[in-house]
This record gives sequence, C-alpha cells and structure tokens, in this order.
Amino acid sequence: MTTQLSGSPPLGAPAWIPSLPGLGTTWYERGARYWLRRACGAVLPALLAYAVGWFLAAFTVREYPGEVGARRVVEG
Repeated sequence: MTTQLSGSPPLGAPAWIPSLPGLGTTWYERGARYWLRRACGAVLPALLAYAVGWFLAAFTVREYPGEVGARRVVEG
C-alpha cells in the first residue's frame, strides 16, 4: 500500500496531532515570572535604542533649535 511508504496513516485512521505544552493554560496560571520575562524581552530593544539615541544626541548636539532661536532674539 502506498500510504505506508509515504509515512501517512492508512485511510480512516485518526491523524496524529502533536501535543502543545501550555495550550489552554490561563494567563494567571503561568505566573508573574513568565509574563515579566515575556514583557522585558519585547520592551528591552526599544529601551536600549532610546538610551543609545539619547546618549548620542546629548554629546553630539551643541544646543537645541529652540535655544538658538531664543539666543538670537536676546542678542538682537
């Protein structure tokens, strides 16, 4: 029979369904440590990009555009 050679179950047999651990687990059963790990993994790259951008801007930009305009008005 060709179905045995292909690795699929014979006709009429129930298909094998892999088990999925944690499927059907509610959010409060997983615990706070699980959700903190998941949240920090998603937020950490954004916080790191913000910190690097702020650091680079703080040490490379001499003054803000608003400060330049105010200085020109005061100097006349």
